[in-house]
Amino acid sequence: MTTLTLLIAITIPTPSELIRKAIVNDDFVECVILLPEKLFYNTGAPGAIIIFNKQKPEERKGKILFINASNEYEKHPEVRKLNWLGEEHIERIVKTYREFEDSDVLKGCFT
Repeated sequence: MTTLTLLIAITIPTPSELIRKAIVNDDFVECVILLPEKLFYNTGAPGAIIIFNKQKPEERKGKILFINASNEYEKHPEVRKLNWLGEEHIERIVKTYREFEDSDVLKGCFT
């Protein structure tokens, strides 16, 4: 994804940018999950889930797990233009989150 921004936005931090930076620097973000596109009626854009945890276990401190679940979907059985997460997709995402390791294509753990 590419974001076009004005030069002034790069040089002068906005309040929301300062908040996002503080959340990451204070190690509150545990996981970011990229969801498939077309899950929601009002947009075709992919969604994301951000998991916050102020009390991370020691082995997760200083790390953020990124799970790319953008291909974890099937066509919605009733609404032709929508996708949905089946039970097996949800289980795979949850298993990936619980394991919290950088071991396959679905995830990446960064410090």
